[in-house]
Parts: sequence; C-alpha cells; structure tokens
Amino acid sequence: MAESVKTFQAHLTAVMDSLVRASVCEITKLFQDTVNDYLVEISLNRKENEALKLRLRLTENKLRNERKYGMGWAAGRRAAGLLGADDTVRKARRTDLQRGKQGKEWSADAWEEGTGGVRDERRDVFRVHLPTGG
Repeated sequence: MAESVKTFQAHLTAVMDSLVRASVCEITKLFQDTVNDYLVEISLNRKENEALKLRLRLTENKLRNERKYGMGWAAGRRAAGLLGADDTVRKARRTDLQRGKQGKEWSADAWEEGTGGVRDERRDVFRVHLPTGG
C-alpha cells in the first residue's frame, strides 16, 4: 500500500507540474500579447505627437511671419505660384482693408514687449521686411 501511495504522489506531482508549466506558458503568452498591444499604441501615440509638434511648429512659424512681415506677405508666400478661388478671397480682403471696412488694424508693435505707446501709422504702413538670402 505504501508503494501505491508513493506512485500516486509521483503521478500527481507530474500532472501538477505539467499543469503549472502550461499555465505559466499561457500567462506569459497573454502578457506578451498585451505588452505588444501597448507598444503598438505607444508607437502610434509617438507618431501622432511628432505630427502634432510639426503642425505646431509650422503654425508658430506662420504666425511669427505674419506678425513680422504682415498678413499679405505671408499669404503670398504660402500661395507662391498657386492660383485659385482662395486668391480671389485674399484680393477682396486686401481691398476691404484698404478701404477701411475692417476698422483699424493692430500694429505689430502691440505684440512686442516694452512698447505700447502711440504708433506712427505712416511708418507701419510702409515698413517692409524681406528675408535675407543666405
């Protein structure tokens, strides 16, 4: 009888050992799948963040150029060589600004730190900044 108990214990130990190994393999497989899913999601989020950073930089550059050189110059640079319906809208907007329909324009000086006094309108109207070649 003692021999059959030892045989039963050995058989039970072998079965339990194989079940534990199978369970560990399944858990490891599920964990790896979950980690891979998270890595894919992180990769997509990084790509999205990079695209948004690029878009932000482009928008900041556009705004900086519009403040520095004026709306008409920046619009002309963006449309360089492209004609379309949007061009007509820009011309109409320029005409409205020249006629004074839009009211007073903000001076670029309003955005500069330390300024804010009375602006010289004649100087602002004829000030043109061209990019330097390099």
